[in-house]
Amino acid sequence: MHGWPMRVLGALNVVFVALGAFYAAAMIQRHWHNWPGSPIYQDWVIFVALNAISIAMILYLGFLGIKLMRGDANALFQLCLLFVAEIAYFGAIVYVTWFVVPDSMSTVAVSFWGMAQNPLVPQIVTGFPLVGLIICLVMLLIRRSPKSARNY
Repeated sequence: MHGWPMRVLGALNVVFVALGAFYAAAMIQRHWHNWPGSPIYQDWVIFVALNAISIAMILYLGFLGIKLMRGDANALFQLCLLFVAEIAYFGAIVYVTWFVVPDSMSTVAVSFWGMAQNPLVPQIVTGFPLVGLIICLVMLLIRRSPKSARNY
């Protein structure tokens, strides 16, 4: 398998890390003294926990991106797992904040807790986890196919 598709995917990972960090920092700065809703201590705990998960995901995305840019094809499977985790994480947050949380907490849940996903917003908006997952799966299938079949 040629190394350039892995390097391009790795570079895209690093770009999305930079975009996510910039967007999250800009949104924190924008809302620093005017947080959505009226968050209480428990809301802050949830916000910090969700934000830590989001930051860990983009940092791992960057780590795997660097591995891919160096030509490490073993990072493809880990990247597939990360993309699945990002999709599941986003789906779970949307489900909980929009359908499970009572209406009395909906402003805090959707607005404030939703801000904890800011590092992932550039990926979510562009659909990168889904597209990246498909690309990774195709690259893994090509990598595992017999060499004689690749020549045709």
